[in-house]
Amino acid sequence: MGIYLFPGSYQLTMGNAILALSDGNFAVTGPNQTTASTSDIVFSSAAHTKLAKAVTDRLKHCLAQKKLVTDCRFGVKGSPSVRTSTIKWRITSGSSDFSKTKFTLDDSLTSATASIKVSVKVTWTGSNGRSYYIDPITIKHAYIDFSDPSKIDVQFGY
Repeated sequence: MGIYLFPGSYQLTMGNAILALSDGNFAVTGPNQTTASTSDIVFSSAAHTKLAKAVTDRLKHCLAQKKLVTDCRFGVKGSPSVRTSTIKWRITSGSSDFSKTKFTLDDSLTSATASIKVSVKVTWTGSNGRSYYIDPITIKHAYIDFSDPSKIDVQFGY
């Protein structure tokens, strides 16, 4: 069983907006005759912007949390006394702008990785009224799952 096409020009596209074919164009010139070339799966033209935005949004989300251990899994070990409203995360080096970051497509074709270097620090006031902080934590990697392009998931590695 196969697919039969009438003579003409055709273009193959990917079902995931993050991915594209390096050359998805081919022509059918007659029965069993095509001008199809070998094509590689690559990031689409919009992929870099979408991946960078997803990483930025995830980091900003975690920095805004009033938790000593964030959803991004960086934080303070132990259980210090804390006034939750005083918790403040901030970037001490690096940036939350990942527009120039190089993303690498994984073999699964549903995820990507990036080497990044962002250090974050938290300060808070304890229930005793004293100010506390931890030494900066350095985030070294971003792991991006885009198997569902409408809901890109980002995790960080340290």
